[in-house]
Amino acid sequence: MELALNDGYFGTSSGACSPVDAAVQSCPVPQEYLEQQFGVFRGSGGSLVSNSLRTASGANLFIQPAPKNNIQEITDSIRDTFGLSVTALVSICHLQSRKTYYNWMVGKSTPHSSSMSRIYDLLLVAKAWKNAGFPNPKGQLTQPVLDDQSLLDLLNQAPINKDLILFAGSRLNLSAPPQATLRDPFAT
Repeated sequence: MELALNDGYFGTSSGACSPVDAAVQSCPVPQEYLEQQFGVFRGSGGSLVSNSLRTASGANLFIQPAPKNNIQEITDSIRDTFGLSVTALVSICHLQSRKTYYNWMVGKSTPHSSSMSRIYDLLLVAKAWKNAGFPNPKGQLTQPVLDDQSLLDLLNQAPINKDLILFAGSRLNLSAPPQATLRDPFAT
Protein backbone atom coordinates (compact mmCIF):
# COMPACT_ATOMS: atom_id res chain seq x y z
CA MET A 1 0.00 0.00 0.00
CA GLU A 2 1.39 3.40 -0.92
CA LEU A 3 0.91 6.42 1.29
CA ALA A 4 0.79 10.07 0.37
CA LEU A 5 0.36 12.00 3.59
CA ASN A 6 -1.04 15.50 3.99
CA ASP A 7 2.17 16.93 5.44
CA GLY A 8 4.25 15.88 2.43
CA TYR A 9 5.49 12.54 3.79
CA PHE A 10 5.70 9.58 1.53
CA GLY A 11 6.34 5.92 2.07
CA THR A 12 4.94 2.45 1.76
CA SER A 13 3.26 0.49 4.46
CA SER A 14 3.35 -3.23 4.99
CA GLY A 15 1.11 -5.25 7.23
CA ALA A 16 -2.58 -5.31 7.93
CA CYS A 17 -3.77 -1.80 8.53
CA SER A 18 -6.18 0.55 6.89
CA PRO A 19 -4.93 3.52 4.86
CA VAL A 20 -6.53 5.82 7.43
CA ASP A 21 -4.61 4.27 10.34
CA ALA A 22 -1.39 4.37 8.38
CA ALA A 23 -1.86 7.98 7.34
CA VAL A 24 -2.80 9.17 10.83
CA GLN A 25 -0.14 7.28 12.79
CA SER A 26 2.67 7.25 10.27
CA CYS A 27 5.96 9.05 10.02
CA PRO A 28 6.26 11.75 12.72
CA VAL A 29 9.36 13.13 11.02
CA PRO A 30 9.25 16.54 9.30
CA GLN A 31 9.90 16.84 5.58
CA GLU A 32 13.15 18.79 6.14
CA TYR A 33 14.59 15.95 8.20
CA LEU A 34 13.76 13.41 5.50
CA GLU A 35 15.35 15.61 2.83
CA GLN A 36 18.48 16.09 4.94
CA GLN A 37 18.86 12.44 5.95
CA PHE A 38 17.76 10.65 2.79
CA GLY A 39 18.10 13.21 0.01
CA VAL A 40 14.40 13.14 -0.86
CA PHE A 41 11.09 12.74 0.86
CA ARG A 42 9.29 11.16 -2.08
CA GLY A 43 11.88 8.50 -2.70
CA SER A 44 12.02 5.72 -5.20
CA GLY A 45 14.51 2.98 -5.67
CA GLY A 46 16.61 1.38 -2.97
CA SER A 47 15.07 0.40 0.32
CA LEU A 48 15.69 1.75 3.77
CA VAL A 49 13.84 0.19 6.64
CA SER A 50 13.60 1.85 10.01
CA ASN A 51 11.96 -0.02 12.86
CA SER A 52 11.24 3.23 14.65
CA LEU A 53 8.68 4.16 11.99
CA ARG A 54 5.65 2.02 12.73
CA THR A 55 1.97 2.65 12.27
CA ALA A 56 -0.62 2.21 15.02
CA SER A 57 -1.34 -1.32 13.81
CA GLY A 58 2.35 -2.25 13.95
CA ALA A 59 2.93 -2.22 10.20
CA ASN A 60 6.33 -0.97 9.09
CA LEU A 61 6.72 2.30 7.20
CA PHE A 62 9.47 2.28 4.59
CA ILE A 63 11.27 5.42 3.45
CA GLN A 64 13.03 4.97 0.15
CA PRO A 65 15.84 7.40 -0.69
CA ALA A 66 16.49 8.41 -4.27
CA PRO A 67 19.29 6.39 -5.82
CA LYS A 68 22.55 8.27 -6.22
CA ASN A 69 24.86 8.00 -9.17
CA ASN A 70 28.05 7.09 -7.32
CA ILE A 71 29.99 6.52 -10.53
CA GLN A 72 29.56 10.21 -11.35
CA GLU A 73 30.86 11.25 -7.93
CA ILE A 74 33.84 8.91 -8.25
CA THR A 75 34.81 9.98 -11.75
CA ASP A 76 34.34 13.65 -10.84
CA SER A 77 36.70 13.14 -7.90
CA ILE A 78 39.32 11.55 -10.16
CA ARG A 79 38.94 14.32 -12.75
CA ASP A 80 39.19 17.07 -10.11
CA THR A 81 42.22 15.52 -8.42
CA PHE A 82 44.28 15.23 -11.58
CA GLY A 83 42.72 18.04 -13.63
CA LEU A 84 41.61 15.69 -16.36
CA SER A 85 39.37 16.46 -19.30
CA VAL A 86 36.61 14.00 -20.16
CA THR A 87 38.71 12.75 -23.07
CA ALA A 88 41.70 12.11 -20.79
CA LEU A 89 39.50 10.35 -18.23
CA VAL A 90 38.04 8.13 -20.94
CA SER A 91 41.58 7.33 -22.04
CA ILE A 92 42.91 6.39 -18.58
CA CYS A 93 39.76 4.34 -17.84
CA HIS A 94 40.42 2.42 -21.10
CA LEU A 95 36.92 3.07 -22.45
CA GLN A 96 35.86 2.70 -26.06
CA SER A 97 34.33 6.17 -26.37
CA ARG A 98 33.12 9.25 -24.53
CA LYS A 99 29.57 8.07 -25.27
CA THR A 100 30.10 5.20 -22.84
CA TYR A 101 31.18 7.66 -20.15
CA TYR A 102 28.19 9.95 -20.77
CA ASN A 103 25.81 6.96 -20.66
CA TRP A 104 27.19 6.19 -17.20
CA MET A 105 26.63 9.77 -16.09
CA VAL A 106 22.95 9.82 -17.05
CA GLY A 107 22.31 6.28 -15.81
CA LYS A 108 21.64 4.67 -19.19
CA SER A 109 24.29 2.04 -18.53
CA THR A 110 26.63 0.86 -15.82
CA PRO A 111 30.32 0.04 -16.02
CA HIS A 112 31.48 -3.52 -16.60
CA SER A 113 33.42 -5.15 -13.78
CA SER A 114 36.77 -4.56 -15.50
CA SER A 115 35.97 -0.85 -15.89
CA MET A 116 34.80 -0.65 -12.27
CA SER A 117 38.03 -2.27 -11.12
CA ARG A 118 40.06 0.24 -13.12
CA ILE A 119 38.02 3.18 -11.80
CA TYR A 120 38.42 1.90 -8.23
CA ASP A 121 42.21 1.71 -8.68
CA LEU A 122 42.22 5.25 -10.07
CA LEU A 123 40.13 6.43 -7.13
CA LEU A 124 42.63 4.92 -4.68
CA VAL A 125 45.46 6.72 -6.47
CA ALA A 126 43.48 9.98 -6.46
CA LYS A 127 42.87 9.69 -2.71
CA ALA A 128 46.54 8.93 -2.07
CA TRP A 129 47.45 11.94 -4.24
CA LYS A 130 45.23 14.21 -2.15
CA ASN A 131 46.51 12.73 1.12
CA ALA A 132 50.07 13.43 0.00
CA GLY A 133 49.10 17.07 -0.41
CA PHE A 134 49.98 17.29 -4.07
CA PRO A 135 48.29 20.08 -6.03
CA ASN A 136 46.18 19.61 -9.15
CA PRO A 137 48.72 18.85 -11.91
CA LYS A 138 46.53 20.02 -14.81
CA GLY A 139 49.26 22.08 -16.47
CA GLN A 140 51.84 19.34 -15.98
CA LEU A 141 49.90 16.25 -17.10
CA THR A 142 51.85 15.80 -20.32
CA GLN A 143 55.23 16.98 -18.99
CA PRO A 144 57.81 14.15 -18.97
CA VAL A 145 58.54 13.10 -15.38
CA LEU A 146 60.07 9.61 -15.36
CA ASP A 147 61.96 8.11 -18.29
CA ASP A 148 60.18 10.37 -20.78
CA GLN A 149 56.79 9.32 -19.39
CA SER A 150 54.26 11.89 -18.31
CA LEU A 151 51.80 11.61 -15.44
CA LEU A 152 49.08 10.96 -18.00
CA ASP A 153 51.16 8.08 -19.41
CA LEU A 154 51.59 6.63 -15.91
CA LEU A 155 47.85 6.89 -15.23
CA ASN A 156 47.19 5.14 -18.55
CA GLN A 157 49.35 2.11 -17.75
CA ALA A 158 47.84 -1.23 -16.87
CA PRO A 159 48.09 -2.17 -14.08
CA ILE A 160 48.21 1.13 -12.25
CA ASN A 161 51.37 1.60 -10.22
CA LYS A 162 50.29 3.83 -7.33
CA ASP A 163 53.79 4.18 -5.87
CA LEU A 164 55.25 5.25 -9.22
CA ILE A 165 52.47 7.80 -9.73
CA LEU A 166 53.01 9.24 -6.25
CA PHE A 167 56.75 9.40 -6.93
CA ALA A 168 56.02 11.31 -10.13
CA GLY A 169 53.75 13.59 -8.09
CA SER A 170 56.57 14.37 -5.68
CA ARG A 171 58.85 15.17 -8.61
CA LEU A 172 56.24 17.44 -10.16
CA ASN A 173 55.67 19.08 -6.79
CA LEU A 174 59.39 19.80 -6.39
CA SER A 175 59.76 21.14 -9.92
CA ALA A 176 56.72 23.43 -9.69
CA PRO A 177 57.42 27.09 -9.02
CA PRO A 178 56.47 28.26 -5.54
CA GLN A 179 52.89 29.50 -5.24
CA ALA A 180 53.75 32.64 -3.31
CA THR A 181 56.92 34.30 -2.11
CA LEU A 182 57.54 34.49 1.58
CA ARG A 183 57.93 37.92 3.05
CA ASP A 184 60.78 38.71 5.37
CA PRO A 185 59.43 38.72 8.94
CA PHE A 186 62.34 40.93 10.09
CA ALA A 187 61.91 43.58 7.41
CA THR A 188 60.78 46.97 8.67
